[in-house]
Amino acid sequence: MKMYAPQRQGKPTVLCVDDEENILKSLRRVCRPLDVNLLFAKDGESALRILQNQSVDVIVSDMQMPGMNGAKLLENAARLQPDSYRMLLTGYADTSATADAVNLGKIQAYIQKPWDNANLIRSLQQGLNATRQQLHQRNVQRLLQAQNTQLENVNADMARRDRLRARVIRDLSSQLSTHKQSAVTILSQWLYLLPQLDHTLAQQIAKLSRALAKAQQLTDEQIEDCYLAGLLCEFGLLGCENGLTETPFNQLSRAKQLAYFRHASMGRELILQFSQLDTVAEYIGEQFTTLSPENVDEPTLAVRIVAVCRDYCRYRLGRITGKPECDRDIRQTMTKYTNIRYDQRLLSALWQHLSLASLDIAIQRNEDLVPGMVLLTDMQNEAGSLLLKAGHIFTAKSIQSLQRSLKQPDVLVYIAHPEGEYVSI
Repeated sequence: MKMYAPQRQGKPTVLCVDDEENILKSLRRVCRPLDVNLLFAKDGESALRILQNQSVDVIVSDMQMPGMNGAKLLENAARLQPDSYRMLLTGYADTSATADAVNLGKIQAYIQKPWDNANLIRSLQQGLNATRQQLHQRNVQRLLQAQNTQLENVNADMARRDRLRARVIRDLSSQLSTHKQSAVTILSQWLYLLPQLDHTLAQQIAKLSRALAKAQQLTDEQIEDCYLAGLLCEFGLLGCENGLTETPFNQLSRAKQLAYFRHASMGRELILQFSQLDTVAEYIGEQFTTLSPENVDEPTLAVRIVAVCRDYCRYRLGRITGKPECDRDIRQTMTKYTNIRYDQRLLSALWQHLSLASLDIAIQRNEDLVPGMVLLTDMQNEAGSLLLKAGHIFTAKSIQSLQRSLKQPDVLVYIAHPEGEYVSI
């Protein structure tokens, strides 16, 4: 059995039921000033068919009709549309039956015939106001329920993140040794275990940060700390809300972008559990600090190195714009933020490093692949199954197999040309 709530949009609807045509015409004239949609039925069965297929706000029915009387009709109507307002038109002889129907709670109002038009209009308006108020209360309840559900989901998500963070801290602390490399090994394992973290991106940022730190002639310890800060720069995402990495950064709402930035402080908190990695933790916590025109030495050089390498790799993998970017476009974009987000000297050093490394990365269609090209990221088919791992060196056989596996001939891949030295960034 279908059940309908009162009409939610547009004009309210009034259903008039009477077996006498002249009564229905009179009701039409009376209701004309009310600006409502009018429906008419000449018997109870016809009215029930209407109620089974259309939402009605107010039902006005005569008591005495052939077959089903008005009281029985409104009793059935209450089951079909419990939110409707039900009115009964009665004669003096119907008083006892009407009182019984009202006592059963199926009728909210009754009008004696012959009726006074002003009184009838007033009763109809009361009925329309009652359904309108009931609908408003229902909408408020629905909104409150939705907000409560959302709050429960947020609390559950926060509890889940807190449990995960506590587990990470507990596991890290239990395995903590005085040797720095032990801490690095443990943290690296978590990069592969946690779905929130992209270990491929982490490795690329880390290796490029190490290379750029060497080019800046930092000490061996600073170079290693740059590598570790790059490797763990997104480690704090495990304590943040879901969905921050599945959607490209530029497509996130402003609130979610701010939430993404907060992972730096979260990562700092987690890494500080290792006393041997205090410096690395500070690098991670400061990675989104903007450069000050008055004092370009802040943040530290190591932090600025990580910031440049982090965003270069994120642009390269499509994590920022939603599509993989070539070096030319990345250079053009990052240059716009010179001495705001990125140190000008480090940007120049980055382009020089990539040039000296003879890195020639391009986006190729799979039919243009040639043996010797190197895959820079994991490749999946349309179903999400892994086809090739990052670092695969293409052969004639693997190219042929790949082209058979992919339905779309224009799928794009990342490659490093064989004439250029492969640099795993």
